[in-house]
Amino acid sequence: MSLKTLSKIKELRNSGVLNQKIEKIERDLEPIVDKMIETGIKIDPVYFELLDKEITEELEKTRKKIYFLAKQEFNLNSPRRIARVFFKDLKIQTIDLRKTETLEISTSTPELKKIKDKHEIIGEFLHYRMLNKMHSVYIKTLPDIADRHYRVHSDIDQLGAATGRMTSSSPNLQNIPIHSEWGRKIRAGFIPEKGWSFLACDYSQIELRLVAHIAKESVLLESFRKGEDIHARTASEIFKIPIDMIDKETRFRAKVLNFGLLYGMSPMGFARAAGISTEEATDFIVQYFKRFSNIKKYLLNTITHAKRHGHVETIWGRKRFFPDINSE
Repeated sequence: MSLKTLSKIKELRNSGVLNQKIEKIERDLEPIVDKMIETGIKIDPVYFELLDKEITEELEKTRKKIYFLAKQEFNLNSPRRIARVFFKDLKIQTIDLRKTETLEISTSTPELKKIKDKHEIIGEFLHYRMLNKMHSVYIKTLPDIADRHYRVHSDIDQLGAATGRMTSSSPNLQNIPIHSEWGRKIRAGFIPEKGWSFLACDYSQIELRLVAHIAKESVLLESFRKGEDIHARTASEIFKIPIDMIDKETRFRAKVLNFGLLYGMSPMGFARAAGISTEEATDFIVQYFKRFSNIKKYLLNTITHAKRHGHVETIWGRKRFFPDINSE
């Protein structure tokens, strides 16, 4: 076992994060993680060379479009220049945008997404920023850091996240988008050795299964046992529509509710994600918790436990501490 992992396990055990059961799992896993790092993952260098040319052309095309819309050329990597062009020269509305520590209007991606429909240049700039990140972090970098066998060795830390999940760094291979065109193009550049195949595995709605089990939410438990479409069932319960009459839009709203509310999504956040008014979103949330009252109790009890004890824990006893839970 590596000294780094051994030291981290001892630290987490002494601080009360790990119990004996979880510590044994982590210790048994460590040699496998070491082997994963040593083996690495293979890339196709020729593919990435062609991808580099393609994204460079797309970047230049997008850059020119931005300059045309701004009626000037400016540094696309300078937050101050971006703010000046967008908010002073083009006079794009800045309502609800947060400010930085220096009291300047933020041009971070989450903030700009809020005003994406205010001017065409915002969408083009967000596209440029995404392309630039994909190019610099992955397309240009991966071939440079690959070994002579064209394998990339990411640093996988099995204890890297406070939640207990693994992390990947140098490079972070977990952060390559899966739902964007360029993310999929980058992922296509990873290849198995000859005679081997990639196997993708995923849990089916693991968060909802866990919350149904822990909260003892009978409707969801029964739905999972029947193998129903859980989001369609949720929509049916909330909107009082037969499950076989649920359309895509209604199912999508139920899906956003199912996952969003577990992570504290507000009515405003739900309204934005589902494309509805805040009033409608508030009503849907009320109806959701009315129908699934055990989930509401579970969420409230979890917060109460965290405030009282300073931590929460998994079914098997792994703890997550929140020392500032009662801080104003």
